[in-house]
Amino acid sequence: RRIDSKVIQHFNETTNISRNDKENTIFHQDTSPVDIMRILNMNKDQLKICNKKSSTATARSVIKFIFPHPDSNFGYSQVDKIIIDTIIQYTKFSNPNDDTSDAKIRRAI
Repeated sequence: RRIDSKVIQHFNETTNISRNDKENTIFHQDTSPVDIMRILNMNKDQLKICNKKSSTATARSVIKFIFPHPDSNFGYSQVDKIIIDTIIQYTKFSNPNDDTSDAKIRRAI
């Protein structure tokens, strides 16, 4: 029987909070797919194109879509935190069975 992704998300957040694991606590717990599309300035079809088999691959694909031709000195620190957090949130929606930590997804970006 398949468990709803919201249930899994709730248990992960509860566990992370009880461990005081801020790195894995989802920043925007109630972010809807519509909010994700608005924040990332992407439509549903563009997000589908970026969806890959793993959360890390999906995150890399989304960041490459948003910044297709970055300067050679472009770095992670130059990306707004809300964009990074929203990409991570999207990977939770698009890859609900992938339990990759937020830290690993951040490193993948």
